[in-house]
Amino acid sequence: MAAARFQMFQATTDRVDWRFLSANNRSIARSVHDFPDAYACLNSLTELIKGLDGANVVTVRNGQGMWHWQLRAGAVALAVSSRQYQRRIRAHAAGGGFLTLAKQVHDVTGLQLVSFDRADT
Repeated sequence: MAAARFQMFQATTDRVDWRFLSANNRSIARSVHDFPDAYACLNSLTELIKGLDGANVVTVRNGQGMWHWQLRAGAVALAVSSRQYQRRIRAHAAGGGFLTLAKQVHDVTGLQLVSFDRADT
């Protein structure tokens, strides 16, 4: 059975970001920022994994009344939800689910970069 996992993506902009995918390939979380290359992205993921024990899930409301979650270490956002939620409790639960699943990932050194052209999507 497949497990949830991190994946690095690169678009035609040559910027790289990471996403956390569920076992059925749905995006659960993504990086807050994009990175200039895969090496920087991988370093960010390594630091994220090291800092999970001290991180907290925080829910944030956007201008349209929808909720999303952020994983924060202090005032620094480490990850954000890939989707928005109508209810705060759902956003908070999804963030907690990400935190639980991400803690099961101990090594990201073998990640490969997936490239795609956003103009075709």
